[in-house]
Amino acid sequence: MIEKKILLDGKEVRFRTSAALPRLYRQQFGSDVFIDLNNLRNTVKKNKKSGLPADTLSTVENLAYCMAKHADDSVPDKIEDWLAQFSTTAVYMAAQTIMEMWNEEQAMLSKPKNQPSR
Repeated sequence: MIEKKILLDGKEVRFRTSAALPRLYRQQFGSDVFIDLNNLRNTVKKNKKSGLPADTLSTVENLAYCMAKHADDSVPDKIEDWLAQFSTTAVYMAAQTIMEMWNEEQAMLSKPKNQPSR
């Protein structure tokens, strides 16, 4: 599990990743976070100079929302209510940190754990 505080529009927001996040994302948005993020990565690679297309921005918003809700029960139950607290670009400005947290969590989960010898 990784938890960080990120400043969004001067407001400190807690974000958390854990093995529960893919389930939370699927329950909230009916979509697979791994597929959505893979599509986002592919889009970023193709559009390095032109920025992200509008249809991929919702993936960033969705992931940020799930990570914030996972860290803080006081986060509103509707993503629209949560996003309304911030300026239009605040979440996208934190996207790199959010993605780094996700990647770090995935790296931790994929490392084999030392198991005691039998």
